[in-house]
Amino acid sequence: PSTARALAQVPNLMIWDDHEIRDDWGSRPSDKAGSAHQALIIGRLARQVYREYQRQLWDDIDPDAEPTDGSEQHHHVFGSIGVIFVDQRGGRSFSTSVSRPYLGEEQWRQLNEDLLSAGGAFEEVTALIVVTSVPLVYLGPNVTMVAVHAKDDLADHWSFGPNAKEQLEFIRLLRRWKQTRPDRRELLVIGGDVHVGGQTEIRHRDELIFKQ
Repeated sequence: PSTARALAQVPNLMIWDDHEIRDDWGSRPSDKAGSAHQALIIGRLARQVYREYQRQLWDDIDPDAEPTDGSEQHHHVFGSIGVIFVDQRGGRSFSTSVSRPYLGEEQWRQLNEDLLSAGGAFEEVTALIVVTSVPLVYLGPNVTMVAVHAKDDLADHWSFGPNAKEQLEFIRLLRRWKQTRPDRRELLVIGGDVHVGGQTEIRHRDELIFKQ
């Protein structure tokens, strides 16, 4: 009831995560596009509910229509402030690819266009908030690969095995956006999921690039 009251009285923007479907959604072969497993059918139904109750708040869509792309990534610009919501579930299930197993090809294309292209969505933005359902930076890759045997949730993380390449590419992408106009642009990454509070400084050659 308290959550319902809050959501009814204030504007809200969200991105779905694994518990909209099942714990660690996207980590198993049965979650991938092309699978004949019942998990993929359940996943599609959960995505439809997410689109009905959340995406329709900001996007004029037909929630009963099959999406042309499996990613639910979305962005918004409010004057000089921009917000990106990265989809770390659809990118690994409905629109996964061999070369981009974590976010998917289409999401990467959209991110590059929005952040780096002339006339991109964030060209005039001076303060950018990037929302990732799982923290962009958490445990290092070596620790993650060992600890995943005790805590399988770590297979969801950016630094896990096949995802680590995209983690570095995403950090570089954000750094390039900020350093295009370093005197005018600020950047903050917000991550969820891990049930602890913390702050991380992302540095390049000892220079602070952004905080999480």
